Amino acid sequence: MLCLRPPMIKIGIVNDVSMARRVLARLVEEDPQLQVLWAACDGQEAVELCQAQTPDLILMDLVMPRMNGADATREIMRATPCPILLVTSTIAGHSTLVYQGLANGALDVTTTPVLGDRRGSDDGILLLDKIHRLMRQSAQTLAVGTSGPVMPASRRGPASQRHPGQPVVAMGASSGGPSVLAEILRALQPPIHATVLLAQHIDPEFADGLVEWLNSQTQLAVVMAREGDVPEPGKVFVADSRADMTLSPDGCIRYTPQARNGFVSPSIDVLFDSVARSAAVGSTGIILTGMGTDGAQGLAAMRAAGMQAIVQRLSSAVVVSMPRAAQALVAQHAELAPAEMAVWLQQQYGR
Repeated sequence: MLCLRPPMIKIGIVNDVSMARRVLARLVEEDPQLQVLWAACDGQEAVELCQAQTPDLILMDLVMPRMNGADATREIMRATPCPILLVTSTIAGHSTLVYQGLANGALDVTTTPVLGDRRGSDDGILLLDKIHRLMRQSAQTLAVGTSGPVMPASRRGPASQRHPGQPVVAMGASSGGPSVLAEILRALQPPIHATVLLAQHIDPEFADGLVEWLNSQTQLAVVMAREGDVPEPGKVFVADSRADMTLSPDGCIRYTPQARNGFVSPSIDVLFDSVARSAAVGSTGIILTGMGTDGAQGLAAMRAAGMQAIVQRLSSAVVVSMPRAAQALVAQHAELAPAEMAVWLQQQYGR
């Protein structure tokens, strides 16, 4: 019987430090499924090499001469789009670049393995695991539009289990999400008579930085959601990426362990499904830019429970897979650009 080997995953490496390029190349080449396609010493060279040979995935440094990683990500996603993983030595002093890179279409961010890391070291294992997880996630986009049927209305909790308090605005985002979230939250003027529960796919190490950055972008209070927190109107609770955030029937924020086969964290579907079961009927679910299909079934559950469903207009999304999946699955939904979402939310939940 003929055994066909899976195709090699071709990797582009971008880093201005030669030692870092060597460490990353060594880690990649020690994995039998990965192959270094090219290595660039700055963002400008990466843009040019990507036009000549587009890799399956790029490991993109942030702080570089000529063109930084955030700008290079923007140019690559514009001309020769492909999955990009930001790989940075530290977030200290560079948080703006991190979230600009994510806003420009990078899928995720992680730390650079240190000198001496081998495939068996913790940092090496984490990087290789993230590479394979992102490639599985990219492959998942091929199945967009083939998701299962809309969650039946019977999944919603009985009225006696519904929290009678303020409504919830549940938002889910992935690739390109930070800038969209900032645009929406920046435009909201307090008081807002709803709690915002936010699930953004991001590495746990960078979740605190996301909260801090979003806090600087809006007049609303943005906090990392903790186990047992009670939702407050006008406050934004960001999910910790180490577990899946839910809204419990008693109206408190809870966390559940992530599924073993989960490709993304935190899960938007898990959050939205819990909101469909437990939140006030006047709640709203919003799916924003991102790769994959996470959130589509959860938004369908919210719509089946009588809540509003909003999907980002494809022309305004950095990556269209998530909103397209939601469009295909949720029969009744509004399609809005981020600025239009802010206006709608202000009218719905503002003064």
